Amino acid sequence: MIFGNANIFVLSGYPGKGKSVFIRGWEFRGTHQPLTIVEKPDPKAKPGYVVLKTLAGGLCHSDVSALDIESWMASFNVPVIMGHEICGEIVEIGEGIEKLRNGEVSGRLVCLYD
Repeated sequence: MIFGNANIFVLSGYPGKGKSVFIRGWEFRGTHQPLTIVEKPDPKAKPGYVVLKTLAGGLCHSDVSALDIESWMASFNVPVIMGHEICGEIVEIGEGIEKLRNGEVSGRLVCLYD
């Protein structure tokens, strides 16, 4: 996804054991299946990417529909962490990003994990 002139990783985690931070989210695996809480390693900003810390998020119509309506599965690469409509703070900026700064906050439609 594009954020200004940057791609995005979203860090929707919190301080974990020690000082590490990790992604924690509800993973969707298929229609009529329960969502599962998962933890993934914290992303690092690659060239052309930024990492956002999620401040607030929501599920879109497609996310909610896929929970119960099988025809929505064509829209998803599963497994996927639901909730891509977020407001987040930039916490890391990859090489080549010039117009964005750490600490800036923005609401975006984003890819939660690449």
